[in-house]
Amino acid sequence: MSLLLSSGPRGTAYVMPSLVGWPVGRATNALEGAGFVRVRVASSGAAHSSAAAVVSQTPRPGHRVTLNVPVVLDVGFVGSAAAPPGRARSER
Repeated sequence: MSLLLSSGPRGTAYVMPSLVGWPVGRATNALEGAGFVRVRVASSGAAHSSAAAVVSQTPRPGHRVTLNVPVVLDVGFVGSAAAPPGRARSER
């Protein structure tokens, strides 16, 4: 005899967008407006500045996610000396 068990229906899945370079307020509003319930901003004070932008994110862009997956936005200042991951800084 074989027995097949189900863990229940799978939730709707989405593809995580790239939010790198977005202002932190716009990025969090977009995620929360789409229904994500576990959005966290990680920064060293930059999140409260109008010049703050997303420099990296978890999950990474392109990954399959559900609305209850934890999303972490790492925030830094636009125009800071450190270039966001995956972006080259121009040498002048």
